[in-house]
Amino acid sequence: MRKQLIIIVLLVGLLSVTYGFESTSTAASIGDKAPAFNVRNAQRTFAPNNHKGHYTLVAFWSSEDAQSRINAAEYSRWYQRFKSTNIIEYAAINLDEDPVLYHEIVRQDRLPDETQYYAGRALAQNIRATYGISGRYGAVLIDPNGRIVAINPAKSSLEALTITQS
Repeated sequence: MRKQLIIIVLLVGLLSVTYGFESTSTAASIGDKAPAFNVRNAQRTFAPNNHKGHYTLVAFWSSEDAQSRINAAEYSRWYQRFKSTNIIEYAAINLDEDPVLYHEIVRQDRLPDETQYYAGRALAQNIRATYGISGRYGAVLIDPNGRIVAINPAKSSLEALTITQS
């Protein structure tokens, strides 16, 4: 009986340790260095770590998440108004599996090609894991030193940033 009790206690302890490791998040958060990745569109390659010296807004979106599409379009319109200040860079990263659907949405929503990037399946999975994207998509603001300073920043905060930096 005592031997069985010891085995049960050991198993419960082992499960607790295993569960603790699985539940720890490896996703990027505020204050972390932005995880690196490279993604190309027809005009250029975007990598968050290549924009040091500028603030960089990176929006992640998918055709499956209507709110992320709306947010990416709003961020895009906002960026078009402020891009001449050279204070902030912008990239919208699509995480769909179907490139045809991505291109159709970019055309249909009249999104500017120069800020839109299609990640593809493998890179999209990596980005979801490193940025902690599950279900709801969002955006990160990266400071000139490459650190995440905001998650899903409000457009009013971004406008205040452009005013204070100019």
